[in-house]
Amino acid sequence: MYYTKIHRKGESAVLAVCDSDSHNKTFEDGDIRLFVDPSFYGRKETGEEELIKLLKDIGIINLAGKGCVDLAISEGHVDAESVIDIGGCLHAQVYRI
Repeated sequence: MYYTKIHRKGESAVLAVCDSDSHNKTFEDGDIRLFVDPSFYGRKETGEEELIKLLKDIGIINLAGKGCVDLAISEGHVDAESVIDIGGCLHAQVYRI
């Protein structure tokens, strides 16, 4: 299961996605800190089929967690080379114009 939130401003939209086991947790690696904040990543539970549709429909995506990052890679939205690991939490961003 994943948590998702769509942030809209005008015609732009950002999809924030995290794995349920990363939600509301903090990950650190040296000076880098990632808080998987429910106010950003949302509280809406989303299944895999719905997430696959959202990944196709929204051009700016922020992903936190192995499950959602792996899904985005397998669906062709993220290049595995661009994924970073912050204290055990995989993180990727997508910008499509």
